[in-house]
Amino acid sequence: MELRSTLSSPFVVAVLAAMLAGCATSSGKYQSPQRYGVQNTKLTKLPFDAAWDRLVKNLSSDFFVINNIDKHSRLLNISFSASRPSEFVDCGTSTRIFNKGFGEEKTTFPTADPAVYGAANSAGAPFTVRQTTRLEGRANIYVAPEGDATQIVVNARYVLTVNTQARNAEGHPVGSDQMVYDFSTKLGGGANEVLCYTKGVIERRILSFVD
Repeated sequence: MELRSTLSSPFVVAVLAAMLAGCATSSGKYQSPQRYGVQNTKLTKLPFDAAWDRLVKNLSSDFFVINNIDKHSRLLNISFSASRPSEFVDCGTSTRIFNKGFGEEKTTFPTADPAVYGAANSAGAPFTVRQTTRLEGRANIYVAPEGDATQIVVNARYVLTVNTQARNAEGHPVGSDQMVYDFSTKLGGGANEVLCYTKGVIERRILSFVD
């Protein structure tokens, strides 16, 4: 389907005011992400104390930050971040097509990841858009005894921030924009026709810590 520009109206106005008319054209397409079957629960044969200790040890040794830990309540809260979000989430694929009169330039990239592509305003003036992204998240991990075994449940919340900045042919900034996508293990989320889902990588990684 056609992708509505992620550049807000004030952004476009700023670009038009800052740049001379030209002859470039640009367009964009967006392919929606697939929805993943995410495993977020696990029953391990380990007894509660052994499962808890192993989980805490492995979380501490990985890139996670433990914010709160309460063995009596059987709950841990952790946070994480990533500079290449597409390793952990799927927000679809964007294709940007830019034509300045000497050939077509097509750039295809995961919508959640950093990218650089050419674009043009409605007056035909060319500019370069640089997209930077960052993924941050928090997860609640519930660990509870179930007979001689232990049940583990992981529920994560993801916040993807996408910043775009446009520069004209002289390299001067002419506008910027920001979009924030908020979603979770169980529920996708999005804005401006972009939809995001977790790939389940974080959830599986945490569950594997008791293997």
